[in-house]
Amino acid sequence: MRRDERVTDEMVELACKAITEKRGFVWPDEFSEDEKQTGRENIRAAISAALSIEQTQPVAHLVWRQYLRAADDVEDYYEVARPGDKCVDGSEPFPVYAHRPVSALVNAEADADVVERWQPIDTAPRDGTPVDLWGVNHLHPRKTGRRATDVTWGRVRDWLGNERDDWQHGQGDDFEPTHWCPVPAAPLSSLRPAEVGSATKSGGAGPAGGDHG
Repeated sequence: MRRDERVTDEMVELACKAITEKRGFVWPDEFSEDEKQTGRENIRAAISAALSIEQTQPVAHLVWRQYLRAADDVEDYYEVARPGDKCVDGSEPFPVYAHRPVSALVNAEADADVVERWQPIDTAPRDGTPVDLWGVNHLHPRKTGRRATDVTWGRVRDWLGNERDDWQHGQGDDFEPTHWCPVPAAPLSSLRPAEVGSATKSGGAGPAGGDHG
């Protein structure tokens, strides 16, 4: 059987360790060579099968709402967007996926580039330069991470009409950005001929390059 190149040895080892620790064992010290080989093969097959489930369409689009419970008490919540709905800060509804599209997970070159470029949020430019943010949604019971794209620093307004300087991500007050990276460069095939040379020379907009097409 052909080996699935998307599944790395590191992924397999991490999964084996997590599963065996749940059962009170130490991986790989407490397992024989045959058990380790069988375990790795089974885990590799399971990860490969999971990665083969492609999802390119979101399961829903959500909008950020705020409910005024008292003059100084505002509650953030989310609901499924209807045609024409906007978030309370005026941004568009954001897509929600059951999991990230596999195409985004297995593009090794792009993933490695993005991982290297993530930087602490305190170092992000606040001069109007669009960036991508990674943060935690504290409203979610599992505190899941989420990416917000093409975000700039500027004035935002809450439900009460109070303004402040903050990231204009449209994810609600429960979203706390922890990292940022430059907006990725557009694919060359989407650019007009006159733009290709500029994109390849400059690497795109932002401190380390990038511009969505």
